[in-house]
Amino acid sequence: MVPQSKFAHRSVAVILALVYAAFSTTSTNANLLSLVPEGRIRTCIEHFRDACDRSARLSGFRTLSTSLVLLWAQSVRLHNVSIVDIFWALSFMLQGMTYASHPSAKNAFWGRKAIVTGLTTAWAARLSTYLWWRNHVSAHGIGAGLSAEDFRYQKFRKYWNRRGLSYWWFSLVQVFGLQGVLSFVVGAPLLAATTGEQPKHFTGLDITGALVWTVGYVFEHAGDLELVAFKSNPALKGTVLNQGLWGFTRHPNYFGNALMWWGLWLIACATKGGWKSIYGPALMTYLLTDVSGSKLLERSLVRSKPGFAHYQKSVPEFVPWGLLGLK
Repeated sequence: MVPQSKFAHRSVAVILALVYAAFSTTSTNANLLSLVPEGRIRTCIEHFRDACDRSARLSGFRTLSTSLVLLWAQSVRLHNVSIVDIFWALSFMLQGMTYASHPSAKNAFWGRKAIVTGLTTAWAARLSTYLWWRNHVSAHGIGAGLSAEDFRYQKFRKYWNRRGLSYWWFSLVQVFGLQGVLSFVVGAPLLAATTGEQPKHFTGLDITGALVWTVGYVFEHAGDLELVAFKSNPALKGTVLNQGLWGFTRHPNYFGNALMWWGLWLIACATKGGWKSIYGPALMTYLLTDVSGSKLLERSLVRSKPGFAHYQKSVPEFVPWGLLGLK
């Protein structure tokens, strides 16, 4: 039996999520809006709609926040916050599509909008599919069928539960809200590339950016495949992966991820003022190296794998200087 208080918390969480989603969705559809009676609520929806029509940035926020609040409600139902990790890459795909279809992008070069949206979608589809398989299907994941929650979120849940407070409300801000803010900031090049004043043709920056993105995609995808093959071999358990791309950088998948965002930023630089969105890839690189990426992972690997300390000394952490002939 589910305790009555917990059931009530879940019910309230779902109701609040649905109310906001209904408000937000209604602001995007004239037919739905016509069903709302005249009054203060309808006026608020109309003001929100008009503000989003004027601002691509606010429209992106509407798309992102609506998606995340519904995902939060689903995490309440499943008792699993880990599903937010799978949505991380998809959040950028949604932003890119929203920006490219916004009225302010009407006069932007169709080719640039297509390539930015296409590259972002390709990356998001691959990474989200891989994370879903790795976390919930693979024998090395955190649990099949969304049955287990990542240890990081379990620690947060236990921390708040010990204090007699429901983790659901804190996860809305601490996990989903924070991820939304980070995604919104990192996605700045997508906004610049699809809505900024720009030449009506491809430039050298577009080509260079696409090439950089492609190299990053290969690093991330190949690095993930090499890691899967390594973990699938029982004879290698307890050892360190130091072959292939992992022999040139300790985190080829993270390096590739960062490189893709620098490639998208170069494409954004083809637009007027697009270079100002540099804080997007800079934040992504910082997250991958110093926050939730390599530093966090290596602290656990040093404790669990005796040979990892030597690997740290012999292989660069992030940039594969050896491939560039600089090692």
